[in-house]
Amino acid sequence: MRVHAALLSTLSLLPTLAAYGCWGECDPPQENFELIDEPCCSSPPGGRPLPPSETSWAGWTCESACRHVYAGRRGWSVMEVTSCELVLPEDPDGPGAEVRITCTGRGIEYYCEGRRPLDHVEAADEGCADPLGRYFAAVAYLEASSVAAFEELAGWLTERGAPLELVRRCEAAAADERLHTRWMTRLAEQHGGQAPRLTRTEARVATAIEVARHNAVEGCVHECFAALMAAVRAQTAEARGLRRIFARIAADEARHGELAWDLHTWLLGQLSEEEAAEVTALRAAALRGLEARAAAAQVGVPGELGRLGAGEVAALAERFASLLAA
Repeated sequence: MRVHAALLSTLSLLPTLAAYGCWGECDPPQENFELIDEPCCSSPPGGRPLPPSETSWAGWTCESACRHVYAGRRGWSVMEVTSCELVLPEDPDGPGAEVRITCTGRGIEYYCEGRRPLDHVEAADEGCADPLGRYFAAVAYLEASSVAAFEELAGWLTERGAPLELVRRCEAAAADERLHTRWMTRLAEQHGGQAPRLTRTEARVATAIEVARHNAVEGCVHECFAALMAAVRAQTAEARGLRRIFARIAADEARHGELAWDLHTWLLGQLSEEEAAEVTALRAAALRGLEARAAAAQVGVPGELGRLGAGEVAALAERFASLLAA
């Protein structure tokens, strides 16, 4: 199987990596950001500025759109939106119609764990009394997001008449992620952290191309990378209990990664030839960017989970991505 074989081959690099770096800073990098007249989302009805407090089409708000665009451009999450204006096109059905957003705020590095749902909203920083408490709280939030992602995906596949086996695997993955959420929440609490309450956008009906794009990146790449990092922590974490937990999570996430690649194949069959080529290219681009993303995600991870530096993790990600792409 593609993901399992890539994992085993990549993990063989662990004994030969350079001397472990020393990290474990309490505060991941933060920055002030400004998005100016950026294209955003899909065209809703109407052509007017939208204030941050008003809900737009299909559950979007100006703030959620700002978070969405910033995460896509930077790969980080938004802690705070300080100003926001969403401008809708005068003629949504006209040629080249685009929704544009201008916003400012403060962003923070997020931890790369698991599959996020469509229209995911990143959690705000909950403070950092203990690096482990902070880390496990952030991961608990992402695990809860993965529950939502698989539940939404199972429902969407059912409505589309997808093979029952794919639906059942999504439902099983949601059950796995509920268990992961409980584990991470308990670990966060043991270290003085508290998992943020999951923030959701209003439900909307996604198109086949949207689901295919999302699965290509969040499933075929990010979910698989989460399996790799869990497998690494299962070997390098200092505490035996943590190694056991991450070994179970790695096995689960590897299955979810295999599911994503199987979904990718089925979803391509629901698209036009042009759309399928776009989604395949998007997946390839995400794999090419995994090395840099992995290095950035490693910043701020507590040393108790294994003292690999950003360079070492980037090397693992590069090997893993090349094997998945083969």
